[in-house]
Amino acid sequence: MFSIERLEQHGESLALAQRITASPGRGRPLARRLRDNHRVLLGAHRAPDVAARLVRAGMGALGARSGALFLAEGRGRLRLAHAAGLGAPPMRETLTLDRDAIEWLAWSGPFPLAVSTTARRIGAARDQLRDEFDAVWAVGLVGAQGLLGLVAFGPRRIDGGDDHERPVLLE
Repeated sequence: MFSIERLEQHGESLALAQRITASPGRGRPLARRLRDNHRVLLGAHRAPDVAARLVRAGMGALGARSGALFLAEGRGRLRLAHAAGLGAPPMRETLTLDRDAIEWLAWSGPFPLAVSTTARRIGAARDQLRDEFDAVWAVGLVGAQGLLGLVAFGPRRIDGGDDHERPVLLE
């Protein structure tokens, strides 16, 4: 097992080793890989460590400067499990969503936060993700029970490409 510091270093070295291209190739879909990692990590013993590893692994794989993981609590609430790369701690640690927003998150796949469709679908949570968590795109984590959580990532650390088009990388 890596320490958190070693995991961060490893993630940064992986991000720096990646080529940035305007036309990404086809490979194993990143959303599926993140969901697979999520399932594996849920079996670990310490939830805070699992959340930190998931967020930092995603940041490293994507070259994102920030990331946050929220877990569903029920009644339209998602509670922050871990955030990294933020300049200041978030003002609120929960996202509140209505039933339609939860259903949309469960089935939408990766989505950019900069578009008006997202604003219509998840309402004020979109602004909270952008303003407090530096997020430019996100994806719902779905299980047999429906929406389990949400993971959001900020813009790339390394310039190269349009952040608003990055959800294509998740497909």
